[in-house]
Amino acid sequence: MSQLFIEATFENPQHFNRAARFKQKNADEFEAHLELPAQLGLAAFTLKRENLAPLGLRAYNQWSLRLKILGGIGASLWPFKWLRVCGFKLHQQAENALANGYQCWSESPMLGKQSVLMPESFPEREVFGDSGIYRYSQMPGHFHSWSFTYTSLEGTAHNAFYGALDEDLFSSVFELNLPDHTVDIALECEGAQLSRIRSPRDAASDDQLLAAWMLADPQVNFLPPLFTVMNLWMKLIRQHERVARRESHEEFLTKLKPLRGYTSWYHRYNNISEETLDSDLAGIAPTHEYGVFQVDDGYQAAVGDWLKMSAKFPRGLAPVFAKAKDKGLERGIWCAPFIALEHSNVVKLHPEWVLKDRTGQPVVCGNHPLWGGLFFALDTENIEFRRHLSEVFKTYFQEWGCSFLKADFLYASARIPADTLTRAQRAARAHQFLYDECRKHGAKLLSCGATLSSAYGRCEYSRIGPDVGETWENNEIGASTSREKVSTRATLTNTITRAVLDGVCFGNDPDVVILRDNNQQLSREERHLLASLNAHLGKLVFCSDPLQSFSDWQAEELRCIRKTMNDRKELKLAAVCGRNSGAETTYQVVFQGIDKKEGLQMRVNLADVAVDGIPPRTHDAREIKSI
Repeated sequence: MSQLFIEATFENPQHFNRAARFKQKNADEFEAHLELPAQLGLAAFTLKRENLAPLGLRAYNQWSLRLKILGGIGASLWPFKWLRVCGFKLHQQAENALANGYQCWSESPMLGKQSVLMPESFPEREVFGDSGIYRYSQMPGHFHSWSFTYTSLEGTAHNAFYGALDEDLFSSVFELNLPDHTVDIALECEGAQLSRIRSPRDAASDDQLLAAWMLADPQVNFLPPLFTVMNLWMKLIRQHERVARRESHEEFLTKLKPLRGYTSWYHRYNNISEETLDSDLAGIAPTHEYGVFQVDDGYQAAVGDWLKMSAKFPRGLAPVFAKAKDKGLERGIWCAPFIALEHSNVVKLHPEWVLKDRTGQPVVCGNHPLWGGLFFALDTENIEFRRHLSEVFKTYFQEWGCSFLKADFLYASARIPADTLTRAQRAARAHQFLYDECRKHGAKLLSCGATLSSAYGRCEYSRIGPDVGETWENNEIGASTSREKVSTRATLTNTITRAVLDGVCFGNDPDVVILRDNNQQLSREERHLLASLNAHLGKLVFCSDPLQSFSDWQAEELRCIRKTMNDRKELKLAAVCGRNSGAETTYQVVFQGIDKKEGLQMRVNLADVAVDGIPPRTHDAREIKSI
């Protein structure tokens, strides 16, 4: 381990990067001293390794990074923008690895040694992801993964996993070098204050915990199935939490139940009215076994003005929700609580609630074509704004009778570091506030558009990919590259690669199934693939189609979704592997039966050409006797 070193990038751009090599104190402890610029003192870093064999995973180690600033004026200042611990080894059989995106919409493929991860180049979506935060490598096989990653091991159906344990303070970025089988870990730590980073684990220490990670041992050949690894990972995350979740992992897991339902967005979009919702509601029969009727964007007068109704709802939502209740359906509502349109009443009346950058300008979160203008981030640390949101949620849950909230565009809480809080701190605190508000009223939370690490254990369900489109691929961006675009292909990629989170960090929402024949351009095979993968790999499956228009094959697809979701309790996710064939990657998903003897293997080809005997945009599945 003598090659391990730490590199610092400073908040002051006039200070050049500095690095220091870790020296080994004993078998499992290393230390490095980094001289800080401008007489800020000396930074003493300690890196410690603990094998997780006592917790049942001898193939994994926990690494922790601690800091003490000695002398100078740096004892009270935080000088770092990025910290990198460099030189960890990947498993020698690593064939490819996950490039997990910044937030839930970001496309997250598995990439190989010849792959290049391209940054966002579509201007309207640059604010959604990490383009303004992280500098992408353009070298083949060199790419990054936020919060966690895992590698496929060549010639096997096994994975080596690498995950951050402590992201309520700093986000971790795994910087992968597949050709050299190494991984560096970067901490995104801009905007921190030393007095606000002390962990509960620091009580008896004169130094401070900065981060911890769970890393596969590169020397161990037997690696346990993913479901075993992920459960321990989430338990360790809870042990390191800085923003209390206020419920045990066991209590949380009992809430992650399969759920199906209706959402108005993917057919009506924001062109909804009492009449259109009544029409869709009329098509839902008891045989469909829907649990939720969720009204999406379009009921409000403007984004941000959640209790002021659109002119298309002169009687409000009460009549629609009353009919949904009569059908035995749980009522759900959409909102984007942390943003507001520039011309909304909330921005006009409360400009102090708008998050400002260092120049005093509003922080822009996007420009939605259906909303007609820029929308801004609101300050989730502002107490009066939080009180306002509490009143909004009280109206939803107590007056309107809702018990399901889809909260969208949550990345806004982490657009910039502010008020001596990092992006990760702001995101974790905002997400926990949202979850606490829902639990206060006995409501379920569906998180959407959030940085994923802020959502772990802080919502019953979370989106794990971009929006499904009415076409296989999104043509609106032309030749531009985009990880944040609406795309059926991209969301299916994430449904596969982020399946590891389901039932552990939250219930996965892979987004809707589209089965209707009209107003869409997906082939029947593509619609079947979408329905099958969502049912096998998701915990929440919604549909926006008018069910009364369905033919026999569409009704059969709905029946298969119900059966698959119900049968999945007999299976556990054992492996997710990518297989590179030239420029194309196919995916292999392996489930293990609860009796450890029988399982299921799925092969998925999302490419436009046949790969390894699998036709384009299709999948196959077969039962297997053992893993």
